[in-house]
Amino acid sequence: MKKSNITFGDLFGSEVEVLMYPDRNVIGLIGIVENETQKTISIYRNEKTITLFKDYIVFKIRSKNSETVIYGNEIVGRPEDRTKEVIKKKIGLR
Repeated sequence: MKKSNITFGDLFGSEVEVLMYPDRNVIGLIGIVENETQKTISIYRNEKTITLFKDYIVFKIRSKNSETVIYGNEIVGRPEDRTKEVIKKKIGLR
């Protein structure tokens, strides 16, 4: 999975592992992205949802064939806005 595909796409439903966060209690947390807002990401695990600020998180996204490390400050913003930016760049509007 390419990092550029992740940083410009929607993370909903992706399996993630928290690698770094100011609250050490969530480091190592593995779960599924349940929601993503402009500034937060919500991870579901064991019937609980934990919401973390993107500015402070480093996490790993797992897919069948690869793992990619993402710094949360690279994906601050709404997922739909990130996708629109890619489309604009591809068709030459920016």
